[in-house]
Amino acid sequence: MPRQLRPSQPITERGAIVPPRAASLPMSRIRLSLILVPLAMIAVAVGMHRAVDAQRSVATRAAERTDAAARLLTALLDQETAVRGFLLTGQEDFLEPYRRGLAAAADAGGDIRGEADGDPATLRLLGRHVALERSWNAKARASIARRRAIPGFRPSLRRALSRKRLMDDLRAVNARLQRRLRQRRDAELHAAGARATVLIVVLAGLLGAAGALLLRGEAARRRRADRLELAYRASQREFADVLQVVRSEPEAHDVLKRHLDATIAGAHATVLQRNTSDHATTAGHTRCEPLLVGGQVIGSVLVETPVPLSDDDERRLTESVAQAAPVLANLRNLALAERRAETDALTGLANRRAIGDRLRQLGAHANRTGEPLTVMSIDLDHFKDINDRFGHDMGDTVLAQVAAALTASVRGSDLVGRLGGEEFVVIAPATDLDGARTLADNLRTTLQREHVAGLDRSITASIGVAVRPDHGLAAEALLRASDRALYVAKAAGRNRVEVARTAPADIAV
Repeated sequence: MPRQLRPSQPITERGAIVPPRAASLPMSRIRLSLILVPLAMIAVAVGMHRAVDAQRSVATRAAERTDAAARLLTALLDQETAVRGFLLTGQEDFLEPYRRGLAAAADAGGDIRGEADGDPATLRLLGRHVALERSWNAKARASIARRRAIPGFRPSLRRALSRKRLMDDLRAVNARLQRRLRQRRDAELHAAGARATVLIVVLAGLLGAAGALLLRGEAARRRRADRLELAYRASQREFADVLQVVRSEPEAHDVLKRHLDATIAGAHATVLQRNTSDHATTAGHTRCEPLLVGGQVIGSVLVETPVPLSDDDERRLTESVAQAAPVLANLRNLALAERRAETDALTGLANRRAIGDRLRQLGAHANRTGEPLTVMSIDLDHFKDINDRFGHDMGDTVLAQVAAALTASVRGSDLVGRLGGEEFVVIAPATDLDGARTLADNLRTTLQREHVAGLDRSITASIGVAVRPDHGLAAEALLRASDRALYVAKAAGRNRVEVARTAPADIAV
């Protein structure tokens, strides 16, 4: 059960949130406020624009410096990969990334140097970086030359380790360089933010002075409106929280109905699964709001009230329905996916997975109550001949018609399922051995009387029957026993019913 919703209780008139009535203003203060407030707002807007521009400029330059350091490292890694590939294969194509990496590293280093603004720490780290690059490139060029000059060249582990140590040093220096650039970025952003803060504080003082001209009644009205908004949001958050824990679509319907009934004065809500109107309509004191998900209508909510909805009630209805719609759609899709996962696509019957689950449930119930339980294994005779002579489309038609005939011939509490191919299962709870024989023979004769258009032969089936407790207590034992009886029916000439033989091993749970 979902947790109970607590009706929100803000200051209301007939339960709806109503804005407070504004007091009148002296004309002189109205005129002054009409002049000062817009001027102050313009000043704040200009100051904010300049502050944002300054911060954006700082952030852009800092990002370019950091990006250049990252590009520098990427270029070096590209060179390393290219050299390693060339040394292993001797193919000149591998050196193309090496050459591009040399150019990219030079460009990135130049960008960093140009944006360093004379910072000694940055220039020192960049110089160390360049020196390591030169050392690594010298070793790389030497290895490339040896690979080109020496037939049967084999890469040297010692030289590879030497290059690796240099590359590790380069990574470390690059990390320190990026850290330094981030420190500079943070310091510059902090300074720009401080300047913007001072400017905003000064301008905010001007706006505050202009706002002080407004009456206390306006401030009180705003505080009251804020309290009502907080109460409204709290109730909507609670509603959203409850929606997240519901387990089924009907449960979500109930949560939505109780929320609207509790928060809209005098409302009686009804959640409809079908769309009753293409658009929300208001007629008298009735409002129909569609449940929309991705532009599709999945249902609607009908709200009846003794008086017309207020603006706040309209808002609550619209937002509540918008919050509930995706939850309802997800629950519906989940239920549909679960049904599909347990349903045979061709016949619409329970598939092997659903048969196993249902058999275990009915077996456990029978063990608790002591009631009998019948399991029948059904196999269509000579079904391969139908596929071979008439084609698989005809075979599918036969399977679908057999499924419909079996379903129509059993009780609503019985389960008909398809194990696969031409094999079916019927599980009949509270059915003893005599009832099982009668039901099995009825099913056999029903199938034999079925006529399939375009098929010039009758449909026959062999049926094996097992009953609890005669042939076992465990549900799985009953299924095995009925399957063995089915093979006996096949061996005895088909188109017949065979009852399982009682075996001591089958009686054990």
